[in-house]
Amino acid sequence: MQLRWYQRESLDAVYQYLNAETGNPLVCVSTGGGKSVIIAKLIEELLSENPGRRFLVLSHVKEILEQNYSKLKAISPLLDIGIYSASLKRKDTDSQVLFAGIQSVHKKAFDLPPYDFVLV
Repeated sequence: MQLRWYQRESLDAVYQYLNAETGNPLVCVSTGGGKSVIIAKLIEELLSENPGRRFLVLSHVKEILEQNYSKLKAISPLLDIGIYSASLKRKDTDSQVLFAGIQSVHKKAFDLPPYDFVLV
């Protein structure tokens, strides 16, 4: 998938931050700017460096969960991807990449396995 210039710049800025800082990077992209694509490519690229990493991607609405899940599945169909969302009637827990509703996991966070990256 060919990224737009600002999507590539966003990812490059995240990598620069992760290499230089110890905090948490923040990426702001306007509506329709392709945040799902950026998330999917970030996960894909980080996994190409280290295939053992685990990701938790949180959202507050099921439509965004579905959109982010679908985009990553389209870009990397062989990845172990799951969804934990009461409204979507799925409660996967062992997936390498887990898309979860904040409301569904907030009281069960300690029941989930550890993750290397949490994206909100």
